[in-house]
Amino acid sequence: MSEVINLKKYILLFVITNLIGSIIIGAVLIFFELNGSAGAGIGILFAGSYVAIHKFIIDNARPPNKPEKNRLIIYSFIFHWLTSLLLFLTYLLIFWMIYPKEFQQILALLSFLRNGGFPVFIILLGIVFDLIITVLVLWLNYGFLAGKLHEMLEKKGKI
Repeated sequence: MSEVINLKKYILLFVITNLIGSIIIGAVLIFFELNGSAGAGIGILFAGSYVAIHKFIIDNARPPNKPEKNRLIIYSFIFHWLTSLLLFLTYLLIFWMIYPKEFQQILALLSFLRNGGFPVFIILLGIVFDLIITVLVLWLNYGFLAGKLHEMLEKKGKI
């Protein structure tokens, strides 16, 4: 039985990587006037969880056990969504300050949606799908890929 590892350092590393990655990708998309895709978000999620799990394996010379993996997934999931929400609200605030007229049009569109102009279940289905993909990416990185990374680092003599 292995000792209980404090995961705060690895969660903080995930949050910092996730935040920096989101800001950089967002800036690139805005600067080059590109349309964002789900692939960018998944890539940021992979990067954040990869950096955290790499540091975990280097520090502990093993991949996380099941309870650690579950805690990493849960905390990474929560902080990924909090980071996304914070960045979204920041973007809305900036948009509101720069384009107040267009912001009012967006609010009118939201009122249209709320009054039955668009089936809410489709929006909820999209959110649920996104939540499932997020958990699957984290589960893959903190489980299968962590094991493969551990094997690779052992072969290279890094741990």
